[in-house]
Amino acid sequence: MSILEQRNRVDELVKLGNPTFENFYPSLYLDVKSPGKASWIIRYQLYGKRRQFKIGSYGTDHEELLNLEGAIKAAIECRKKPHIASDTLNDAVASLFGVAYGNRKPRPNYMANVDVKHFIIHDLRRTFRTLLSERGKRSLRSV
Repeated sequence: MSILEQRNRVDELVKLGNPTFENFYPSLYLDVKSPGKASWIIRYQLYGKRRQFKIGSYGTDHEELLNLEGAIKAAIECRKKPHIASDTLNDAVASLFGVAYGNRKPRPNYMANVDVKHFIIHDLRRTFRTLLSERGKRSLRSV
């Protein structure tokens, strides 16, 4: 299917508004919720689990909305960067404390070695968001 045919298909799906989750590029999906409202979603696999990440909303009326070409470019850029989401942060903090999920081997508890008794994921998220805002960034996509 050519890019023009795909663009027409996207416009048609969004105009109809039937709830749809359709693939338009490797790992890039259009999630239609209602007439005129749709989101671009990237699906990926991390630690053997399928996850998805919203990269933006569909549209052409505003610079922050993504059409098909913009969504493909964003998907390519997202694949180049390491993915950081709440589950990634949770796993990073869990690994610091030696927690293992599923059938993985237990990890060493690095935080016990530096006398950190209480640390919650919200501390890490708050610190991360503060660092982003200090640099004038609103979201991870603008990094």
